[in-house]
Amino acid sequence: QLYARQLDVTVLPRPKDAPAPPESARDDSLFEFPLPLEAKNLRVDALRVAWENGEWRQDSIEGAARISDSTLKVTRALVQGATLSLRGAVDPLEQFQLPRIRLPFELLVDELVLEAGAWDLYGTVGALDQLRLSGNWRRTELRLDMLDIRAAALERWSLRGDIDFSADWPLALTAEGVLPEIPGWPDLIERK
Repeated sequence: QLYARQLDVTVLPRPKDAPAPPESARDDSLFEFPLPLEAKNLRVDALRVAWENGEWRQDSIEGAARISDSTLKVTRALVQGATLSLRGAVDPLEQFQLPRIRLPFELLVDELVLEAGAWDLYGTVGALDQLRLSGNWRRTELRLDMLDIRAAALERWSLRGDIDFSADWPLALTAEGVLPEIPGWPDLIERK
């Protein structure tokens, strides 16, 4: 059993004078955890992860996880009251470039449920009632075996597929969904 009342993590930015490693020098090996760990009953009452111009905050997480070799396996997790905030100046005329995201270990998720989630992305806000997912992430490749989303503004959607968080984030997804009721639909289309 592992319990924490509050966990605050701050991700420090790369020093401005630190040179970025050349593309050819990137190491694609995976991090090896020094010893295996298992938490059959994991609970954190409040979590905050902050970085330059952003923050993830959540009320609680309960679940079970196991770490061994280069793998973090989440067998179950329930996250409640999570909010993602991204702030800072965004110039709409500036070309946006998606960053390369590389996870240094393999993440396997059997079941993750997020309830009452919200976001504020540079002033654009939204919320969802529930998100359920299962899948795995290794290096830059994320495989979603199942992603179900329920939100008032979106109704209900199910997705599955692959996302590669390398250059331009190519993705291949299959989606099924129900659109929310749109006032006047389909009468507006039928009249034209």
